[in-house]
Formats: sequence, structure tokens, C-alpha cells
Amino acid sequence: MAERKFRVGKSGQRLKVPKSGEGVAGRAFRHAHYDAIKGPDAGACPACGAIIKKDNAWLDFVVVPQGDWIWLEVKEADSRGYMLLPKLFRDWQRQRMGRHESWVFAVLADSPSSRAPNGVSAFLVPWPAWQEMEDKVILELGVKSIRRVATKQLPGAVDLLSRWSLKWQPGAGDVEGFWIIPENFRGEYDAEWI
Repeated sequence: MAERKFRVGKSGQRLKVPKSGEGVAGRAFRHAHYDAIKGPDAGACPACGAIIKKDNAWLDFVVVPQGDWIWLEVKEADSRGYMLLPKLFRDWQRQRMGRHESWVFAVLADSPSSRAPNGVSAFLVPWPAWQEMEDKVILELGVKSIRRVATKQLPGAVDLLSRWSLKWQPGAGDVEGFWIIPENFRGEYDAEWI
């Protein structure tokens, strides 16, 4: 069994290290029986073994639903629970996602110690709908960040992205819980978004 990793909080207590959004997304798609091929973030130099960053050829995943493939980019809120929209995607990511069917798997937690489903929400959003949400938040509301739940100053993803909210399947025994990917997630949105 893998050793659990912990970090030390301000008061010295041990806190579980949150799972990465990419791991959570990969597990959700595997449970839905989709091929989710992780793109390389870095690799070892064949000559010296040093870790080097790969070029910007891939987004986080290539997912293969119903015989075709889509891009999937995974985004998480920062440790304070904020998602800073203008800096969330690099220019090359926006360009690549605009050229082929792409989706955003977004995970927002109220705090680093939140554990799904309490204080955590996940969304699977078509790229055009994500861009529309960004425009609404930045241009119409005049703010640059969102949180999971709305505050007086910031809109909440739970309200803005409710249509694409994922449901949590609790684990049992040694099986971890996971976010449920709708069986025909593309078909639900094809007419309007893709």
C-alpha cells in the first residue's frame, strides 16, 4: 500500500496532500470506460537523465469517446480556493483548444483540506461554454476570479457552471470515490456547444 503523504499546516497539524486534478480527472474517465491518455508534462533526458519540460504539443489529456478524440484540459483552484481566469490558460492552450473539440475539467475546493464531495465541486465544461463564462465574469461582472461558491465580491462556479456539474460517487472499502462522467457527455451538448 502506498504511503500517505502529508504536509504540515500552520499550527503543526498534519494535513493530507490533496490529489491532483489530473489524477482525479483520469480516474473519473477510467471509471466511465473512456480512454484518457495523459499528455507528457516533462520527461527524462535520454542522455543524462535530467528532467526536462516537454514542448507545448499536448494539453493534459486526449480522451477517446465514441470513436473520436477530444482535448481535455484540467484546471484547479489555487490553495486559497480561487481560480484566476485571465491567467488560467496559456495562449498556446487557448489556440489549441479553439482548433479542435475541447473540454475543461475544473475542480474547485473551498480549502486545501476539503475532501470531495464536502467543500469540493467538479465540472466538465465544453470549451465554448467555458469561454462564455469567462467573458461574463471578466467583461460583464468586472472581476477576474471565481470561487466554488459565490461570495459578496466573487461569483461562484456552482452557479455559473451548474449545467456541467459532476456528481460524486463515494468509494467503498479500499476503492476511492470518483466524479461521475455522464455516459453520453458529448451528445448532451453537441447541438448547442460543439
